Amino acid sequence: MRVLIAVMPLSSHLYPSIPLAWALQNAGHEVRIASNAGMGEHITRAGLTAVSTGEEPDFVSAEQITQERIEAITRALGLDEQEGALWGAVRHYVLSVFGRYYAGDPLNAGLQGMADRLVDFARSWKPDLVIWDPACLPAPIAARLSGAASARLLWGQDYFAWLRSKLVARLADGSAGLGEDPLVTAMTPMLERFGLTFDEEMLLGQWTIDPLPAPMHLPADPTYVPMRWIPYNGGAELPTWLTEQPKRPRVALSLGLTTHRLFKNIDVPLSDIVAMAGEMDIELVATLAPAQAATLGTVPDNVRIVEYVPLNLLLSTCSAIIHHGGYGTFMAAASHGVPQLIAMEEGGDALATSAQIEHRGAGIAMRPEDFSIASMRKHLQRILDEPSFRTGATVLNGDLQASPSPAEVVPVLERLTAQYRSA
Repeated sequence: MRVLIAVMPLSSHLYPSIPLAWALQNAGHEVRIASNAGMGEHITRAGLTAVSTGEEPDFVSAEQITQERIEAITRALGLDEQEGALWGAVRHYVLSVFGRYYAGDPLNAGLQGMADRLVDFARSWKPDLVIWDPACLPAPIAARLSGAASARLLWGQDYFAWLRSKLVARLADGSAGLGEDPLVTAMTPMLERFGLTFDEEMLLGQWTIDPLPAPMHLPADPTYVPMRWIPYNGGAELPTWLTEQPKRPRVALSLGLTTHRLFKNIDVPLSDIVAMAGEMDIELVATLAPAQAATLGTVPDNVRIVEYVPLNLLLSTCSAIIHHGGYGTFMAAASHGVPQLIAMEEGGDALATSAQIEHRGAGIAMRPEDFSIASMRKHLQRILDEPSFRTGATVLNGDLQASPSPAEVVPVLERLTAQYRSA
């Protein structure tokens, strides 16, 4: 079987696909991973074959959609209070994708180039299955035109399907108050470019591979294939200091792959966090870029600054982690049963990940309005001192382990591919 995996050019979107690509390859299938040229090195470092879709721009914010369109979609959904909290994340992820589809968008030309290259490669290589990042909407076009089966692989909650199911229901009963389907309107020009019309598979695939534990699922309609999230953060040589047992409780500080601060909207100097750690009986390991490390001044003896170490290697030695709430970091910590202290902000991953650590008693979420260095110290000390947080982290780990591994999912994908691909 030939499998094409297509992802938008973000490491946080690529990395969840790597263990599945390995599983498919180890089962004897041919695998190619397509993304923009800048992602090629990340793909080949993982021992996989990269296909370049050109120099398509890295990504785009939701501001590419006009405020008028955002307000129209918001009204159309008729969100209740709980759903309104989720809307920040949906707007951040889903509308940032659809913003580039509207006619006249300056990034649309780059997206069209990506679509052209992806379609050309798929027609030439003739994959049996295209697995795609939900944000990579040219991928189902390539699948349809090459006769391949089409499946999404999530990197977080299924914001796309949640939005789609709610919007379709309200359009059907007239409560949306719209004369058109805004998602279909956005996608139509690119579909017509390839002689296609919209159907639900162009947005949601024929099935969806879901690596999040069941308690994190949003109410939505697609057919889901559960798969355990196996953390991958890149490769590295094992540092000598990680082979030695820490003399104090080790705490990781990670700002993730795409962020450079703990909170987006309030200033929390890293030097203050480092100084806080210097006053505690812990060993803090902070993964910081050189520019960030240069702002710290004097570093206490119990703080280790490293430019990069894969979380898989680091977390197995840790008693806790402080991070921004991204799915990759959250799942890596959950996979190692490590309690988490999350800096929570609405409009991103931390809404869902914070809810899960609090639901399972696996950590504490710090909200911007209540944040102070003193409160951070208090919360961290609680996590280290109270055994209930380690117990909760073990329960959260059990949620992950309940899903089949990527290797166990491969036969399911083989059966579904045989069922859905064109003859």
